[in-house]
Amino acid sequence: MKNGKLMLIICVSLATLMLSGCIGKDGISIPLGDGESVTIGVGENGDGVTIGSGNDGESITIGTEEDGITFETQNEDGESGSLSIGSSTTKLPERFPSEIPFPSEYQIYSSMELSDGDTDSISITYFTESVTVDELFDMFLNFTDAHGYEKNSELRMEGMNSLVISNSDSTISFNIFSDESSPITVGITIAHTN
Repeated sequence: MKNGKLMLIICVSLATLMLSGCIGKDGISIPLGDGESVTIGVGENGDGVTIGSGNDGESITIGTEEDGITFETQNEDGESGSLSIGSSTTKLPERFPSEIPFPSEYQIYSSMELSDGDTDSISITYFTESVTVDELFDMFLNFTDAHGYEKNSELRMEGMNSLVISNSDSTISFNIFSDESSPITVGITIAHTN
């Protein structure tokens, strides 16, 4: 409990300093002992927070974009990577493949886009009452055959059905959840290798 309060005080203090403009471009260096330190500062473009080790060049920058959050890392060798998480929305993402079938009536509950440099993925969840579970599953199987995907796994059981398919650069997972008291929930995740 004591550590939690201390972390809260530190976070609130740093947020206050950053929001008031007291952290300059070079940031604030916090000594850790044995000559080590951590630097907390504003991101390169002034649009995020960078936390880095003062001695070995490792850092992580957390930034915001119009449609989500980005995490960028750099190790001591200068190699970097990034992860972007789009904000969850009830709209179909622009990059969602138009050939993936939907029932005649559905309501998107959430959608999210992720990118880690080598792989981009899109996840959506929607509700439907316009078709049965079997009709949905058959629709996804027909899509698999019509678009040259290979079936990796298929699970059909009471309340949950799953189909995972792939081709040379994408893997798609279709998950269908049902119970008698609510609409059918469908989750689709597409992972595309760059």
